[in-house]
Amino acid sequence: KRIQSCYGLTELGGPLTCESIDDAISEDNDFSVGSHSKNLKIKVTKNREILINSPFIMKGYVEKNGKITKPKLNKGYFYTGDIGAYKNKILSYFGRKKEIIKIGGELISLTVIENLVLKSNLVNAYFQYDKLINNKINFIIGSRFDNHSDYENELSSKLSLKYFLSNSISFSASIGQGFKAPDFRQLYLNFSNSITGYSVFGKFEEINGINRLFNNNQLLNLLIQKNELGGELYPEQSVGLNFAFKLNLQNFTSSINFFRNDIKNLIDTRILATKVNGQNVFGYVNIDKIFTQGIEFNNDISIFENFDINFGYQLLFARDKENFRNIKNGNVYARDPNTLQSIVIKRNQYLGLPNRSRHNINLNLGYKNNIFLRFMYRSKFGIYDTNGNELIDNYDLSIVKPSINFNATYSLKIFKKAMLAITVKNITNYTNTDFLPNISGREYHLKFSYDIN
Repeated sequence: KRIQSCYGLTELGGPLTCESIDDAISEDNDFSVGSHSKNLKIKVTKNREILINSPFIMKGYVEKNGKITKPKLNKGYFYTGDIGAYKNKILSYFGRKKEIIKIGGELISLTVIENLVLKSNLVNAYFQYDKLINNKINFIIGSRFDNHSDYENELSSKLSLKYFLSNSISFSASIGQGFKAPDFRQLYLNFSNSITGYSVFGKFEEINGINRLFNNNQLLNLLIQKNELGGELYPEQSVGLNFAFKLNLQNFTSSINFFRNDIKNLIDTRILATKVNGQNVFGYVNIDKIFTQGIEFNNDISIFENFDINFGYQLLFARDKENFRNIKNGNVYARDPNTLQSIVIKRNQYLGLPNRSRHNINLNLGYKNNIFLRFMYRSKFGIYDTNGNELIDNYDLSIVKPSINFNATYSLKIFKKAMLAITVKNITNYTNTDFLPNISGREYHLKFSYDIN
């Protein structure tokens, strides 16, 4: 059984629409408030406000001074102040106009968000014990309990040790479990960039979003099977292992970290389709079993009193375990686009997970806290499989070439309490409209700040 939803306003004489018993049981539309009688007329504005023409419209509102203020009408239609949709003589109610916010170009009711959060019944509990032994060993153990109505209960624990060889040298190691439930964006986002034209849909919005693009003649090509759209998005579960060394001197700090993470149901982005404007449609997907491992290297150097240098490097291997096992066994093939011959894929030809570069380098320079330069290098990476072997390799046509980029900022104190900052991002004007539509090219920013204290 289900309670029948109805909709009405005092200004229009009370109840106006109501679900039938069959509609209430079907639950096809959680926002439906049913159909209306023949003496009512309903329409919805471009901003989705519900307008109603009724023979029972009140004469007006009585003010404190006794004066009557007439209701706001548009050719006999009353402005309800509610947001909704009207299709096939069925009214859907989304919420009050003043309680609607825009996320990614889509109107969303705060009431709907609140109900979703309350429905989730997420309960967290956390425990941690921190102990320093003989000023040499720092011992930390902790656990977190996640209780979520939509997923199984999860207990995540972590153990870490840090050994201080001296005041400036330390070694550390840690092992821990992780749990991450899908967030609101990954489930309900419905976003289209008005400048570059790409779209992003949360898992529960993929079917509606793709259908809307198709109906508006904006969809060029669906890159996945239609039955893969929508469905469930499961939480991530992981086990991480880290070993680190840190050197901390007066003008020099250096650290190196070795890491390994084994992740189940990784929540990742993927390209769902292409649009007629040449841009992509992105969504979210679980990748069953993957691992990431590598090295992170970071240095901070103060050469002079006012000149600082930061240098960082990351070597990353991010791979799907099943794909990597099949490659090692010689069971993965690709077709050379030049010779059209079938080739056995080797381990060094497997690029790993989408949008992950093997090498990342960044160099930051700062002078007198008012001149900042940033240099970034990223090695090649793949976006999606194009040759049908269900992984990204050197023979796919979605490979993004290595790129170099620069950012620069100059800050100037123009008054005692006022600062002006000029920033130029992406100085090299790097763009890749085919695979990276979110990068729009060189950007200029001007920021003014004033300290009122």
